[in-house]
Amino acid sequence: MAIKVIFEYPDNPDAMAEIEDTQARITLDILKRMLTPIQLEALMNKLRSERKA
Repeated sequence: MAIKVIFEYPDNPDAMAEIEDTQARITLDILKRMLTPIQLEALMNKLRSERKA
């Protein structure tokens, strides 16, 4: 199940950044509840390696 909520504030990039930060924290909280600590660590490592590439 995926839930995506998009808010657009074309005249206010600060508001957009705050909303994206909130969405990221909510997503991380959901993942923490769904995954075991080992699965979560593996996912975080994968994301870190993709960010570096």
